[in-house]
Order: sequence, then C-alpha cells, then structure tokens
Amino acid sequence: MVKKHLLALLLFNLVFYNYAIISNNNIASEESWDICNKGTEFYGNNDFENAEKFWLLAAEKGCEYAEYHLGMLYLFKKVDLNLAKNYFLGVIEKIATGNKDLKAAAQVALSTLYLKENNLKEAKKYALESIKNQCYEGYHNLGIVYQWKNKIQKAKEYYLLASANNILAANYHLGLIYEDESDLEKAKKIYELAAEQGYELAQHNLAFLYEKEKDIEKAKYYYTLAADQNLIESQISLARIYYYENNLEKAKYYLSIGVNQGNEEAKRLLDIISK
Repeated sequence: MVKKHLLALLLFNLVFYNYAIISNNNIASEESWDICNKGTEFYGNNDFENAEKFWLLAAEKGCEYAEYHLGMLYLFKKVDLNLAKNYFLGVIEKIATGNKDLKAAAQVALSTLYLKENNLKEAKKYALESIKNQCYEGYHNLGIVYQWKNKIQKAKEYYLLASANNILAANYHLGLIYEDESDLEKAKKIYELAAEQGYELAQHNLAFLYEKEKDIEKAKYYYTLAADQNLIESQISLARIYYYENNLEKAKYYLSIGVNQGNEEAKRLLDIISK
C-alpha cells in the first residue's frame, strides 16, 4: 500500500502548474509572456533545460509567472530549494495587490517547500497566507502540518475543508487516517471521491482495500486505473494478481512497464517469473 509515498509526488500533484487559475492580468509584458509560454511548451515535452532557459529569459524581463515556474522547477525537478525559495519570495514581494491567484500559488508552493524541509512553523505561516488569497490547497498543507504534529483531529478538520474545495490529495490523506482508525468504509468512500477524478494514489489504496476484501475484479479495476498513470506499485500489484491467476502474459506485461521505467523490483520479479 502506498501509505508512505514520496511527499514530493503527492505535493507535486497538489500544486504543480494549475495554469488555468493563474491568469495573465497584464503583469508581464507581451514579449516576456511569449517567452514564458515557450518555456512552458518545453516543460510539457519534459525538456527541462530549455524550459529553464526561456523562463530565465522571461524572468529577466520582469515576468512574475516565469519566476513562479522557475521556483516550481527548482522545487520538484532540478531540485535546489534555496533557488526555489528565492523565486517564490520574489513573486510574493512583487505582488502587493492585484494578481492574488499568482501570489497565492507562490505562497502555497513556499509552504510545500517548507514541508519538504520539515519546517512546520513556516509551512503553516505560508499555508495560512495562501488561504487568505482563496488558495484552498493551503488547507491541505495545514492538514499535513497537524498530522505531522500528531494532532489528528485538527488535521482531519483541515483535510475536510480542502476536500470540500475539491483538493484530491486531501481525500487521499483522509483515507489514510480513516484506515489508521480502522474505519475502512469511510476510507473507501473518501478514496472513491479522489479515485473517480483520476487521483492515482487513491486508486491504488482503494484497490488494495478491495483486494483485502477478496473483491479481486474491483481491485483489478482500480489498480489498472493507477497503473495506466504509471504508478509502479499498482503495476506490480496487477502483475502479482495476474500471476496467481496463471495469466503470465499479463503479469509480464505490467512488470515490463515497470522495467522500462527503470524499477529494480519490477525487473527482479520479471526475471523470476520468466525462468
């Protein structure tokens, strides 16, 4: 089960690049905005070097959006937390009024950065500031802060606020808490809310619960949804189920996907069942 999945992956899904909520608002010049968009195109093609190059050019021309994107790049891809912090703080300081969406995005990203550093005081501070600017991902980060402090009831309160605002990662975390409390029906219901909207970690955990209940068809259904989004744990779980169903072809298929992603456990298992 993915109970201790990498924080980076979970929070990447939470805050990374929701372009739809960050509108231009004429902060950047047309030229710098065009350069910034070129960087975004390169990022979409996983060309992080050229994305960085164009965002740096746009940032030099005063584009706050490029600064925000650079911060996210250094937070999650080309990891340099000090550089990321400087870019987020720069965006926050430059936007005193006006574009609250961009400011809030930088605030919640900075909160996430401090979570990665285990600095709960600063993580809480910037999560609260993002909420003031209607960024509801901040509720999720507050939930993490209180969960890490073992204040579970308080964590649930903030996760529920985030869930009410369609923050899928909050549903995932709530599900984990309900599992720890042995309330499996509540866990299943809250996982389903996120799973139906494509959140792969919730899909995996929901599949695991169905597998424990011996509802193998439902387990396979949700594992497949997550596996199709390249969640290696689900690919391995599917391979295991198909292996015990004597469907070696499908077992090898899902393990081979993991092998192609460089996963050593998938390679080890594929070698075993191929003998």
